[in-house]
Amino acid sequence: MILGRNEIMDIFKIVLIALLATTIILIIKQTRPELAMLVSIITVVILFLFSIDKVGQVIELLNRISESAGVSKEFLTIILKIVGIAYITEIGANICKDVGESSIASKVQFAGKCIIIVLGISIIGNFVDTVLEIL
Repeated sequence: MILGRNEIMDIFKIVLIALLATTIILIIKQTRPELAMLVSIITVVILFLFSIDKVGQVIELLNRISESAGVSKEFLTIILKIVGIAYITEIGANICKDVGESSIASKVQFAGKCIIIVLGISIIGNFVDTVLEIL
């Protein structure tokens, strides 16, 4: 798929917001590190909210594909939850790393992986059931 004009403008906006926030953080980090962290968190939230519309478009497309392919909605829901958890975990861990808390970041990553495994077990179970039916 080729990026359209809207997508190109959207990525320019995202990069501009990120660069602006980074500049502000670098300026205020020397005198007010706690304020720099707050700017970082607010920037992450703004970028997330800016991107959520695109996520909705992807989910809508995946729903249409799953309907035409005859894939269970439950399966698609689990996959989307896993992807969402992975992104949220990465964002949370990166924020922790940015403020120097790599120990907390690793625990966030571990928790995310555990939750993903729990969700993935049902997919594995469905796969095994399907294979057993074929045999």
